[in-house]
Amino acid sequence: MTPSERTKKWVLEHPEWAKRLRRESAARIIHNPRRLSKRRKVMKKWYWDNREKMMGANRAWRAKNPWVGVADRGRSVLRLAIRRGISPTAEKLLGCTVGEFRARLERQWEVGMTWENFGGNGWTVGHIKAVALFKEILLTEEGKRACFHHLNLRPEWATKNKRQHVMSELTPAQQSLEPTAPPSVSTSLGG
Repeated sequence: MTPSERTKKWVLEHPEWAKRLRRESAARIIHNPRRLSKRRKVMKKWYWDNREKMMGANRAWRAKNPWVGVADRGRSVLRLAIRRGISPTAEKLLGCTVGEFRARLERQWEVGMTWENFGGNGWTVGHIKAVALFKEILLTEEGKRACFHHLNLRPEWATKNKRQHVMSELTPAQQSLEPTAPPSVSTSLGG
């Protein structure tokens, strides 16, 4: 049995541990700029080598999860409204005017946040309650307004927002667990 086959076998025998180790690894990469830079290069090459496969998988996943498209459109509407300063659609989602929302964001800024570094690797608008928590009701108007309401949004550094996305996939019980050793990889891999 090759090492990759042993690893696959271990992952199948310990799915919860495998999932936890992948998430912890992702969090470590995000915290370390050198690792993140290297990982981005590797992933970019892999993506371009497997672009058609990824696009097909993405289309299939979005077809099964229509709330993702709704969430993307809501984020896009907010981003454009913040940059342009006016949007009736965004005002319906926010529950306030775009000007009032921008003023609210400014009051919540951390040191270093400005309108010039909004988006990209600067700061972004993050959700206090994660979008995934609204997936059951996001397809309704009421669900959209609850998810994108101005009281559920705050400015966050982009890197922090991405780390929270990784953590939001863990259950509260998993987040509070003390780190313990996973089932022995070396034993189950035959080494």
